[in-house]
Amino acid sequence: MDKSVIEEYKNQARFLRVLFYYMLTTYYGDCPLITTTPAMEHKSLPRTPRTEVVSFMLGELEQLSKVLPPKAEPGRPTSGAALALKARILLFEASPLLNPGHDDQKWRDAADAARAVMDCDSDYELFTAPGQIGSAYRNLFLESGENSSECIFSVQCMNQNKLGLSFELIARQYGTMAPLRDLIDFYCDRDGNARTPGEQRLDPSKIDPRFGATIVYPGCKFMGSTVTATQFQQTGCTIKKYTVYDEHTPTAAEKSIGDTESPIDYMILRYADILLMYAEAKNELNELDETVWNETVRPIRTRAGFTAESALEFPGKDQEKLRAVIRYERRAEFVGEGYYYNDLRRWREAENVNNGPIRKFNNDVILVRSFEPSRDYWWPVPQGEIDLNRNLLPNNPNY
Repeated sequence: MDKSVIEEYKNQARFLRVLFYYMLTTYYGDCPLITTTPAMEHKSLPRTPRTEVVSFMLGELEQLSKVLPPKAEPGRPTSGAALALKARILLFEASPLLNPGHDDQKWRDAADAARAVMDCDSDYELFTAPGQIGSAYRNLFLESGENSSECIFSVQCMNQNKLGLSFELIARQYGTMAPLRDLIDFYCDRDGNARTPGEQRLDPSKIDPRFGATIVYPGCKFMGSTVTATQFQQTGCTIKKYTVYDEHTPTAAEKSIGDTESPIDYMILRYADILLMYAEAKNELNELDETVWNETVRPIRTRAGFTAESALEFPGKDQEKLRAVIRYERRAEFVGEGYYYNDLRRWREAENVNNGPIRKFNNDVILVRSFEPSRDYWWPVPQGEIDLNRNLLPNNPNY
């Protein structure tokens, strides 16, 4: 094999190694750091302090951003992907969970990292093209939106057993991607204001357009028929995002998509996230002005389908108000993509949001959540791993 190809594959593997270490440090904190050829003695390594692992990841990504290509075959990392993952790591480091003293330099680093993606040679932009179904936002999560200008790094999927995801089967049958009532009530109206109680609450024409592009609820049309109150047993609702299903009657082929056969690629890094990272970091520096707004929040809301100027115009330089808007946008834009849980953690809001009852669509209580802030912001090292390697002890606090 040509030496340049070998080097290319090594760089791709280095990117994936950082991605997996990012997952470990995000959930568990300290973890064994292995940077040499795997050896049997690694099975008894202790946990490396999280700060050292983060420093290693950032150093790797800085190097990779210079040697990976700006464009590549779909599913392979690029220089832009390295910059985007660096921005995500730095945003986590700057947030209240790890930056309780609000060190401005950490927010500056996060803002600069996001800006580097916005200015890089990969020419990223929000996906706005018409496609198979409905709005551009809806089509972003269909096959027509795969590998678009918004996609920075994705898992490539095919409609073949064990080469795809399981979202279609889960959405139509198991219903375990199950929105809670809190999420249904969360969406704002088309003017950008919080909704008030009443029958109009579930009229998609009056709600944030991403609601109708994402949520399936009793009374709406899904897969060619009206959804009943008992159709989805978990909460009464499911999610259409990242599935081929919508209001239309599915084809025989669409109905038969089974486990690990979903053809739609899953995006791990996308450009809308970068824009909201930049907006958040600039706001925490008290530098979110109309120019930044028009580069970040406004185009995201425009792509979502908002047209009222009250939802699109810069609301003024009130840091608390802007913080609330950005946090709203992160939740609404990324529903079902796995962002919100870690956003709540890094904002240290999980103790407020994840304590108390959670409810079905009809407001029946499913269970009462309990979140202990002295323990639950980090996951415990699994007992099975400790049984294999006692050097992973001590576990995270209060486990």
